[in-house]
Amino acid sequence: MVEEDIAVKDAKPLTLVSVYLMSSYLYYEHDTAVISDEAFDAICKRLIEIPLLWETHAHAHLVDVEALKAGTGYHLTKDYPNRVKFAAKRWLKSATGRDIDVTFTKPRKRKTQ
Repeated sequence: MVEEDIAVKDAKPLTLVSVYLMSSYLYYEHDTAVISDEAFDAICKRLIEIPLLWETHAHAHLVDVEALKAGTGYHLTKDYPNRVKFAAKRWLKSATGRDIDVTFTKPRKRKTQ
């Protein structure tokens, strides 16, 4: 595993949400990681401390505070948006040189009113 330095206290809250989602995807769907367990735990703790600063993230609805308290993203299994999958794939390739196969899901049709 390649360790990427993440200054959690200095990182932008929206960035922390993205890293949380991408890390969860890589770990639970591909059994790989870019950051250490300790860094992931630090991100979870920081997100718990500052919820109002990341609630505008496009995928904030996927973040569960109870899961953050437990230091996990397991609840997301199979519900990762394509954007998260693609970003995680690029991040892993950039950080480690490794590539993963990603199955993109067909976008759901939005209900019109």
